Amino acid sequence: MYEGGKLIVASDAYRRKFTNNEFIKAKVVHVLKGQDLALVELEKLPAGVSVLRLAGRSARPGEVVHSIGNPGASDAAWLYTKGEVRQVSHKSWQAKGGDGRILSFEAEVLETTSPTNPGDSGGPLVNDSGQLVGVTQGANTGARGVSLFIDVSEVRKILKEQGLDVDSGGGNVARPDNPAAEEIAKELASADAKIRARAAARLADTGADARVALHELIRPLDDPDRNVRKQGGNALVQLGALERGDMRRSDLAHLRACLRDELATGELRRWAIKALALLGADAKPAMEELGQLVKGEDKETRLAALAALEKLGPVPSSVLADAAAALKSEDRMQNGRFAMALLKLDPKLESDAGKSAVNVLIALQKPATAADLENKELIALVKEAVKALTDLGQPVLPMIRKAMMTTYRGGNLTAEAEFANAAVRMAMLRVVEGMGATAYSAGMDSDLQWLEKRDPVVQVRDAAKQARGKIRTK
Repeated sequence: MYEGGKLIVASDAYRRKFTNNEFIKAKVVHVLKGQDLALVELEKLPAGVSVLRLAGRSARPGEVVHSIGNPGASDAAWLYTKGEVRQVSHKSWQAKGGDGRILSFEAEVLETTSPTNPGDSGGPLVNDSGQLVGVTQGANTGARGVSLFIDVSEVRKILKEQGLDVDSGGGNVARPDNPAAEEIAKELASADAKIRARAAARLADTGADARVALHELIRPLDDPDRNVRKQGGNALVQLGALERGDMRRSDLAHLRACLRDELATGELRRWAIKALALLGADAKPAMEELGQLVKGEDKETRLAALAALEKLGPVPSSVLADAAAALKSEDRMQNGRFAMALLKLDPKLESDAGKSAVNVLIALQKPATAADLENKELIALVKEAVKALTDLGQPVLPMIRKAMMTTYRGGNLTAEAEFANAAVRMAMLRVVEGMGATAYSAGMDSDLQWLEKRDPVVQVRDAAKQARGKIRTK
């Protein structure tokens, strides 16, 4: 309900309406008990409502999501909550129903950091583009700060089971009264911003079918009207994965404008970044915008920008310096992923940024807490880092030697510190062993001989002996 154009948020106002039988009736069309979903048909819709479109794909870890619910513990209605996706997976779990019974569920679910409360269930979870990615299920009582949402893929299933045609491009119920995408796209050239925005929104409704109007939809990315840019971007992100032949050099200016647009969503910017990467060297003028995004706050966008820069050719030292500044996050895993992406831009370690990235990957080998030893995601990243260092070859060897013999040297340390430093030395020895004979030098041979005979940790001594044998093999 609205009053003077403003949403009414007092719960009592809605309770009074309900008591006076002033509500919209509905019927349950279909129930999927195992997925905790129901398809409900309303007799009518409140005035002014708009379609909440289904996202073209499931959300991904790290993506920002938004939900709205009506927790009974609050005196306010329509409470907004922001969170991040932790993972999307197939899950079996149990929860207590309203009557106290234990219910069993099995479905594709999103786990997020969004706090939920009784009364939020059934509410929408949307991405930055306002597209539905999930339906609120409840809190995960077995994990602190984790909430469960039924994934949009399960929503599509219940629609299909009822014969509702869900298009392949974005999960929207097909609208038979929509004319062909080519005809709608013609309105994007209108002098009237409202017509352009409406055309872009209608193209979004057609999902993947709007691909025929790809280049017409790219042009609104630098439209002077904010709503046209928003609607055009919303249509673009629903087109699915792009291929190299999809992009034209004439798209470059519009894509660059999108990267500069402070109102563009992270998802749209990442779409534009991937489009630029497909242009390859033709997108070199966009290095300036990509360099700015490398310094941005959105970590997923930063990584996408670095990956695109790799496709564009030699990167200016100023961009590498900006990238290195982003390695100082308190999130070790984020720093590690960023460092590996940065090293692809400077594999010869000719810049301070490249050397900083190497130091980050070396430091990643040192467990900061006991929990690091059980963190499967971190363990996998640590292994990736060892491979990345090995692939760098000879340019990284001076830093490897310094790590083993100086920075993370053993001896005269507490047991905990000795263990942590030894983990780094072991990792560096795996790098040296992996390089084989290419790692040989008189200095390296001397270092390994010292570690073999004098290192305080027996496992390091054994690893040094093995690595020394590998580098001396002709």
